[in-house]
Order: sequence, then C-alpha cells, then structure tokens
Amino acid sequence: MRAGAPTPPPGGFIWFCVMHADDCLARQPVAPRNATVSVDAIDTLEKVQASVNETVRYADEPPQRWDYPKNGSGNCNGFAMEKRRRLIQLGWPVRELRLAVAVTETDESHLVLVVSLPSGDVVMDNRRTDVTPWDQLPYRWIEAQDPANPTRWNAIAS
Repeated sequence: MRAGAPTPPPGGFIWFCVMHADDCLARQPVAPRNATVSVDAIDTLEKVQASVNETVRYADEPPQRWDYPKNGSGNCNGFAMEKRRRLIQLGWPVRELRLAVAVTETDESHLVLVVSLPSGDVVMDNRRTDVTPWDQLPYRWIEAQDPANPTRWNAIAS
C-alpha cells in the first residue's frame, strides 16, 4: 500500500483525537522494522483478530465518531480502534499500525487496521476472519495514516 499526497484526517479521527489524545498520539520509541516476519508476529495478529471479532458485537453507530467499542459493541471503527489498542498494549510498534479508510464493494465507507510487515501490508478487518493482504480485498482504498506520524493522513496511491 503506497502513500500518495497528504490529505486532511477524516472527521472521525479528529473526534477520536479530541476524546482520546494520548491514544491518538500513541507515542512510543520508534522501533526498527524486523527483517523477517516471525511466526509469533503473525500468530499475534491472528489471535487479536479472532478475539476482537468474536467479543465485539457489530452495531450501527454514527460513522463520524470513531471510538472504542462501548458496552461490547461497535461499528467497523470500533473494531479497528480496538485491534490497534490491543496490539499497542502488546508492544507492537505504532509505526507498523495504520488506520485506513476504504469503500467496500457495496459502496460503504469502511475503516480497517493495516499492519505493515516486511512481506507487505495486511488488513485486520471485522468483515473477515483471516488477516488478509491489502491487495486481496475487494475495496477501493481512499486514505491511511502516515506511518511516520499517526496524526497525518495520506491518500492511497493507485
């Protein structure tokens, strides 16, 4: 997934940052990228994916308000934010975790978590059980966080 031109952050992200400033910045030392994908890293992604997808119930909520799941339920934004939070708690480098906005095959706006691995970017998506390479999903990619600064966003280059 290649970053294109800078773009304004989505309104839902701005709302999230106002409500959760520390989580929005998610400051931690910049860790070097691993040279190889470890089995443990992929296993961690799969476990977090399964855990969040199984424990959070989908609920229609205002799409312009990104937040963590409330009372065990949330929309795609809540799933993506919760997966990001859990991976950060497990020590995953913030620079490897990017929120990304896409349009689904049914023309719905959709938020997912993109994880950068040396082998390529994979997506953690509440619509799927598996962790999937980004280019194998039927989405039209719009924008994603900048890995160097989680408060900046870039269009996705096609």
